[in-house]
Amino acid sequence: GLLAGICLAAKTIKPSIRIIAVEAERMPSFSEAIKAGHPVKLKLTGATLADGLAVPCVGPTSLAVAAPLVDECVTVTEKDI
Repeated sequence: GLLAGICLAAKTIKPSIRIIAVEAERMPSFSEAIKAGHPVKLKLTGATLADGLAVPCVGPTSLAVAAPLVDECVTVTEKDI
């Protein structure tokens, strides 16, 4: 939900803005959902410092809103967090 809301606000204010979504390597639920074309439920592969972002499954509405607005999605390692 947070990513979708930020995407909507940012692209409304400045359509040319480039949005890069970042998620923990141990819980890449958004990037996996993008690949699959639908929400995918994942299992956490170890603890993550980004526990507030470790969403096991992206909501269908959030995915539908955010997917077309995100320009790139990257995952980061625990070391980089």
